[in-house]
Amino acid sequence: MFNDMFGSFSSGAIGRLRFVGLTLLLGFGFVLVGMALGAGAGIFENAGGDPETAGAGLGMVALLIMLVAGVAVIVGQLNLVAKRARDIGWPVLPTVVIYLFFSFIVWFILALVPGQQSAQSA
Repeated sequence: MFNDMFGSFSSGAIGRLRFVGLTLLLGFGFVLVGMALGAGAGIFENAGGDPETAGAGLGMVALLIMLVAGVAVIVGQLNLVAKRARDIGWPVLPTVVIYLFFSFIVWFILALVPGQQSAQSA
């Protein structure tokens, strides 16, 4: 699973179902990180913490965590798109660049177009 998301950009192919599942898993994981940070802030405030005094430090830590999680999601998504494009037989770089501008449309197309028979049998 992690090899598909964060492994080599230059090799590998994944099928439609795996592509859909892994991209949804990445998005769900990002949402969970955000919810955990929000829950942590709520617990801190309910425990008597003063958001005025600790707000800057905690805010920077939360921002850094969300930044790292966001970069991980972007890298994972682009890697999955590249592998799915390779499975379909499309050129990888133009597909990834188009995905950057039209994410949902390209994701939907990649989820519906069947892969090449040679890649599916391997």
